[in-house]
Amino acid sequence: GTEIAIKDLPSCRQCQSLVRPHIVWFGESLWPGVMEKIDEELSRCDLFLVVR
Repeated sequence: GTEIAIKDLPSCRQCQSLVRPHIVWFGESLWPGVMEKIDEELSRCDLFLVVR
């Protein structure tokens, strides 16, 4: 595969940390309160689609 130098990856303009997608990877923890928010939103929806 093609290797990309870390300096060529997108970074935050404020803190210079690497930019990453707004998802939780396997093995990572969710932020506090997220599961409660998920439960709340799911209780209000009529249809929930999961795309794999």
